[in-house]
Amino acid sequence: MKRLIILLVLIAFVFVACDKNKTEEPKENQTEAQTQEQQMEDPRESIAEQLSKVKLDEEKVTIAVDKLPVWINVSRKYAEQLQTIQDMGQVDNADFVDKVPGMKEDLEKGGIDPENFFPILEKTLQGHMFMKSKEAFESRQEEYEKNKQQIAELLQAPDVSEEQKMQYQQMLANMEREEEMLKGTPPGFTEEEIELIKKRTADIDAIIEKVQMEQQAAAQQQQNP
Repeated sequence: MKRLIILLVLIAFVFVACDKNKTEEPKENQTEAQTQEQQMEDPRESIAEQLSKVKLDEEKVTIAVDKLPVWINVSRKYAEQLQTIQDMGQVDNADFVDKVPGMKEDLEKGGIDPENFFPILEKTLQGHMFMKSKEAFESRQEEYEKNKQQIAELLQAPDVSEEQKMQYQQMLANMEREEEMLKGTPPGFTEEEIELIKKRTADIDAIIEKVQMEQQAAAQQQQNP
């Protein structure tokens, strides 16, 4: 499972980590009010800001999807080295491929320019994950409403503490915010970009499913050599 995460999720924190490193103030220089404000911030806003800087068109989505198997195969080859640089916190931008000898050359042989490829791959997969989350949300709408009702009832309980009230209120606020987000176009995307990704949903699902099946087969083989 760790390697599957490296293969498909590494690109997601490359750019988020880079932005965080540029904007985060040292804690010793922050006031208590600034610290509390940061705790209240939704990390999705930072992600959305980064995604909005990447513009997708049909050609870019095609590159992201069609070259995804190449990225998977190359990153499998260098999985241990990728895990090492991840653990060392050396994944700040697309230059991480230069820290793995031979990796950039293999990517370029497969038609991938890391600097241009990773941003469009990240946005394409983020859009795909949004659509899958929306499908899952719509399929469990009734369960979701029941959970909201239960939390609302707990909030009105006579023996609830002020601390618990704040927690329940935050939970409801998060649920409502997620519900609102899933009703429309996700932050950082245009409707046109989502439609382009939607056209390749089946292809992305097939790629991910193949990787998962291969991971399961490898795990079973290790258990039953």
